[in-house]
Amino acid sequence: MPKPSSKSSAPPRLETRASDFALDCRTFVRKMSGKALSADAQELLLCSGALGASSIAASEAPSKRAFLFFVRTALKRAKEARYWLTLLNAGEKSFLAKERERLVSEADQLLKICGAIVRNVRAKAA
Repeated sequence: MPKPSSKSSAPPRLETRASDFALDCRTFVRKMSGKALSADAQELLLCSGALGASSIAASEAPSKRAFLFFVRTALKRAKEARYWLTLLNAGEKSFLAKERERLVSEADQLLKICGAIVRNVRAKAA
């Protein structure tokens, strides 16, 4: 992971958590067996990966404006991931239902982290 070099760098915690979240979403979808190819699962995979990519882009942003753009994009992707997770039905497998709820909770935490970053940057700029 690149070392933060400017005031606008995304906290390494965001990058790590977003990356872990994307990997966990992929593991979850694989466990769903036949449902892994559903449109909802595909959307979850896309937005969870984009969340991680946006957090990396934020940490390497050349300006505060670009940094805010990428963090807001990560925020949007976290909301989308939470949405797709709520639509996925884990079926009768209770361990998958518990895992889905954990992932929904992690998406909520990522939303809070991104929201706090945006608020802090805006407060410092004012």
